[in-house]
Amino acid sequence: MVDKTDTHGAAGAHVGHDKLGTNRLGLWLFIISESFLFGVLLSSRFYLRGVEWPEDLNQGLGLVISIVLLFSSLSA
Repeated sequence: MVDKTDTHGAAGAHVGHDKLGTNRLGLWLFIISESFLFGVLLSSRFYLRGVEWPEDLNQGLGLVISIVLLFSSLSA
């Protein structure tokens, strides 16, 4: 009779390894798809608006906000 409660055997380790590989593949596909989406959005912005910046754009404020966002991501 086969003992079905043995989850630490060779078959159980193989199933766990396959699931880990599938999870990693899914995460990498998600990251790549988000990168492509971000690239397309940036490309379409430069295609539609060109490289000219609006005159009332406050680049100093944008820099400060970007730095705050980058440092806040360290705690995540």
